[in-house]
Amino acid sequence: MNKEQPGMEIQNNGNNEVEGVGVGLSEDVECIEPRLQRRGFQLVQVYPVKFLCGEQTKKEGPVKPANYATAINIINIFDLNVTFTKKAVLARSQREEPGPISKKVKETLRPNQALEIDCMDIRNLLDIPTGFIKGFVVIEVPITPGILPITPGITPGFADRVLEVVAVYTALHKQFAFE
Repeated sequence: MNKEQPGMEIQNNGNNEVEGVGVGLSEDVECIEPRLQRRGFQLVQVYPVKFLCGEQTKKEGPVKPANYATAINIINIFDLNVTFTKKAVLARSQREEPGPISKKVKETLRPNQALEIDCMDIRNLLDIPTGFIKGFVVIEVPITPGILPITPGITPGFADRVLEVVAVYTALHKQFAFE
C-alpha cells in the first residue's frame, strides 16, 4: 500500500519498488533563564544557550540527520546601556577531548536595542568554517550593585533580568521511504 503524504514525492522506479523523498522543517523557540553567579565581589547573570549548526549526515550521530541552525536573539529590556560578554564553547562526546572555548567578545546594547547571534557568528567565534558543530554560547552580564534588586543566592526572576535572551532552533529534515 502506498500513500503520498504532504511534502512527499512518490515515484515508481520501474522495478515495482516505490521510492519517496520528503522534506520537513521543525522550529523551536526557547526563552533562556539567567543563572546568578558570584565571582569574588561581582555578581554576574549567566545565560548558557545551546546551539546546533550545520548538516548532520550520520545516522548514529549526536542528533538525527538534518541541517540545523540556531539564532540567538538578545534584547536590552533595561533603561540603561547594558554591556555583556559572549563566548562560544564547542561540546564534544565524552569519548573525545573537550572542545575549544572562544575568546570573550564584549558587546553593549542601548535600551531597547537588540542583536542576533547566528551560526555564522558562532563559527567565527570558534574559527570553525564548516561542518556540523554543537555546544553553547555563554552570555555574561556583570551586575552593578544597587542597580537591580537581586538577593545573592536567589535565582533572578523575570523582573530581575537586564537582557531577554531567546534561542530559535530550526532543522530541515530529509525523509526517504522505500517499499
